[in-house]
Amino acid sequence: ILVSLIYSCKCGDVTCPALESQYSAWLPYQSGDVVTYTNSDGQEIQFIVSRYELSASKNIDCGPDGLGGCKCPDCPPPSSEVFAQTMDTSRKKAKIIFNNLSTYIGKPGRNDDSVYLSYHIFDHVNSVPLWPSLKLNSNDSLLPAFSAGSRTYSNVIVHEVDTTAAPYPNPVYNVYFVWKSYYSKEFGVIAFYDLKTRTFFYRKP
Repeated sequence: ILVSLIYSCKCGDVTCPALESQYSAWLPYQSGDVVTYTNSDGQEIQFIVSRYELSASKNIDCGPDGLGGCKCPDCPPPSSEVFAQTMDTSRKKAKIIFNNLSTYIGKPGRNDDSVYLSYHIFDHVNSVPLWPSLKLNSNDSLLPAFSAGSRTYSNVIVHEVDTTAAPYPNPVYNVYFVWKSYYSKEFGVIAFYDLKTRTFFYRKP
């Protein structure tokens, strides 16, 4: 009878939750979007969104645990991600070409409800907690209003790197391409100060 009970056990599945929509809203892009930045000299840098992965709920199968019960795998941390590339290959360190614009938002792991936003522009990266509250780094600031080009943005995160510090242990890489970045929930990376051209690039409407 015991054997029949063990083998008659049917395991179902568990539903892993998606990242809550209020956090995914920090990824204001779509696959195929062309994001263009320009400076006062009329130079333009275009990024094409090649990957846009929006977190969704998913079912994970559970299986017998060999003891008459069921065993379910842990749900992966929910996350959303966007990745874009530019044809501009001028920002290069040794054999590494920095040509990406990306944003990632998600939870770090099981039993951790914190949510982090990370974004890159070339070799420039910033990561800030969004939950349980927005917590800026020591080299960050929050602008209630910020204007660039013909548009005004609200609640803009400004991240600044220390250009006097060596960003990498290898001296071949010890140069930054971006000094400051500007990020808004509604538009993503809206501007950056480019050290290669010594100019300010802002997103075109």
